Amino acid sequence: LLDGAFPWQGDWYRRKVASENPGKEKECFRIWYMDNCYHDDRYHTVDETRITSYVGALHQALLELSDWVEKGVDPAESTVYDVVDSQVVIPETADARGGIQPVVELKAARKAEGTDGAKSDWSDCVRVPLGETVSFRARADTPGGHGEIVSLAFSFEGEQGFAQAALQLSGSGTGKEAYAEHTYEKPGDYIAAVRVLSHLTGDPRDILAQPANIARVRVICE
Repeated sequence: LLDGAFPWQGDWYRRKVASENPGKEKECFRIWYMDNCYHDDRYHTVDETRITSYVGALHQALLELSDWVEKGVDPAESTVYDVVDSQVVIPETADARGGIQPVVELKAARKAEGTDGAKSDWSDCVRVPLGETVSFRARADTPGGHGEIVSLAFSFEGEQGFAQAALQLSGSGTGKEAYAEHTYEKPGDYIAAVRVLSHLTGDPRDILAQPANIARVRVICE
């Protein structure tokens, strides 16, 4: 959806397929929109904290297409979307969105205010004094349980290498969540990020078929 070649072209092609196959679109076609992805089929992007690769999703698509053609196993449903003023708009949650890409939410809070799971002050932006610890909470899910979350990893100060965190079931019991803490040693305006990876059968070792997504929060350290 960050494609410079205009994502709405996928919808144009979907409508062409539908017009040639009246009432049978779902029997022969899927379109999966990928959030936070650019037109670049490499594993590593120009900025891992702002753009994520769609290569893992491409590999999963090839596997699901093969099963569809050879074994009659239906792939994941198409992404739910609207085209509004030439922009492709997708729902916020994984189950509402569909497709195969995991959806992740990242929130931050001041450590001094406590970090238990029942907190109500998790935010998209926190302001902290220099040297105070910031807590982070990431929650991820897959569309309709299609696949399993296998990784949640954090980048706190724009570092391109993400640090893996321990996974646990989310409060709803349908996805995974992870917590992390970080102390900023220099004043500044930081963007912290989390990257989520999923796998169709939950195998974290199969790195060739792991759709990815990212989420970010702002931390102002004074």
